[in-house]
Amino acid sequence: MHIQLSHLVEVSALPTVSIQVVGREVNSHIGFHLASFVLLEFGVLLAGEPPEPPEVFIDGIPGALHLQRESGAGEYQAAADELSRIALSENTSRALVREIAQDYRP
Repeated sequence: MHIQLSHLVEVSALPTVSIQVVGREVNSHIGFHLASFVLLEFGVLLAGEPPEPPEVFIDGIPGALHLQRESGAGEYQAAADELSRIALSENTSRALVREIAQDYRP
């Protein structure tokens, strides 16, 4: 567990990665009602062309589901925005994960 959490701390410092922790003090939130998902957002292309639309990958049974904005990704964007609003900041989350990783140090 120490290695996994330490890896999260390391990659969370990359400019293209955002990791935030919802604290225990938050009693109820939308995250309790969602399956695990990954929201991919793309920046402006080098040629100045508009970015690709966001995409969502949802883990589930019987397999992964892939959504684009037209087919429901917007709802997950709103959920991610709400979770980001109630979560600890990226820096505070990184410090918390680092602290927890130390608890699992061999």
